Amino acid sequence: MRPARTIFLITLMLASALGAAVPPDLSQFDPVLVPLLGEFNGINGSRFVAALSVVGPGQFSYYAGGYSSRSYDGLARIIFEPASGAPGRIVSIERQASPKVWFHGFLASFDAANHESRTILPVVRLDDFVTGPSVLFPVQSDPGRRFRLRIYTLGESAVFRVSGCIMPLGGFSNDCAGGVQVITSSSDDPSVPGYAEIDLRDIIRCIVFLPHSGCQETSYRIFVTPESENTRYWPLLSATDNATQQIELFVPQ
Repeated sequence: MRPARTIFLITLMLASALGAAVPPDLSQFDPVLVPLLGEFNGINGSRFVAALSVVGPGQFSYYAGGYSSRSYDGLARIIFEPASGAPGRIVSIERQASPKVWFHGFLASFDAANHESRTILPVVRLDDFVTGPSVLFPVQSDPGRRFRLRIYTLGESAVFRVSGCIMPLGGFSNDCAGGVQVITSSSDDPSVPGYAEIDLRDIIRCIVFLPHSGCQETSYRIFVTPESENTRYWPLLSATDNATQQIELFVPQ
């Protein structure tokens, strides 16, 4: 007997772009953001691989830069590629099947010696997108880590203000830095998210409390504020260890 559910293993790779297609009517589809896809090279001989597993019904339609509707029985293999101009892609699943489709993503990092570490990679459904100001915390400053903020929209160009504030014990702080303006790209292809990214080295700063004491580990709140309160977006902050390449991810609270 064939299994009632089909497991889709999504192999994510950088390759030639998906064939151009006229986007279908997606009014009966639900968008799902896969924020990172494929394999990426990092500093000091490191590399990163984003992978995704999907469990769903035996037959459903989806749009990911090309249109496909087919029946899968047993083990199936689909190749999704990152969108041009963004490190991920929006995959639209037909609405009647969407509640039954389950996603699990992970991000693997490898140092120069090929030692592997993994972290869960969020997969973002429409209800997970936020509007208005959002905050990511607690982000620990560390001169041995690099910090990058990625902002995604549902294909629209939008303006954001990014800032960071120190989190002292017992309350909030007015010691804030940043106020950096970020503008996401736009796209007419519903599989391509609006996207922007910034390095946070000037916001998550080295704090020296006493002379000759060196950098002190400090907790930050990172604030992302859209210019329009109606903008639907999703921010993702990564903190990557420069030696081990281990990654910690922060999502909106």
